[in-house]
Amino acid sequence: MKPLDVIENVTDAETWNDAIWINQELKVFFVPIWRCGNTTFMEDVATKLNFELVKHTDVTDYYGIAFIRNPRKRLPSQIWIAHKHRGVPIQTLIENLNNTLPLDEHFIKQTDFLTGYNIDCYIDLDNLSNDYDNPVVNGIVEIMHISRRHAVDDDSRRSITDIINDQANHEIIETYITLDMLMWKENTK
Repeated sequence: MKPLDVIENVTDAETWNDAIWINQELKVFFVPIWRCGNTTFMEDVATKLNFELVKHTDVTDYYGIAFIRNPRKRLPSQIWIAHKHRGVPIQTLIENLNNTLPLDEHFIKQTDFLTGYNIDCYIDLDNLSNDYDNPVVNGIVEIMHISRRHAVDDDSRRSITDIINDQANHEIIETYITLDMLMWKENTK
């Protein structure tokens, strides 16, 4: 599916089920992760670098790329978008973070998106640098430097962060971010 077609169908969950971005000519794939630069990739990177969204494809011999974030920095954005879309109180969203079925698709963990993929390069969105050995990765990072969006306004981020940092929520938050934190620490510089 071409990037413009994806943009037109962005809210249709079926568009994203088992789908990854692929550049077949360069044998590179990108795993989309919610609240990790996927919108910027879709709107700015995919067209410029000839990626298409493809479902159920074998990427065994491809170079795998994923944007990842420090889960502590990603969480306020996840909560903000879920609150915006669902109208569920922020505290309720936090209390339900560890449910088997998340209240919103934006609470899917980074590690869950990456299950089953061999990722060769993790790009840390919180600390973008273009000192990678792969020219495609450096091209992606260059576009991200120019185009990166910050959806959450500062006041909302501060308000949500205050709730996240409330000691009463500590155990819930730590349980929720554990696997993502391990993955992030293992794969960032």
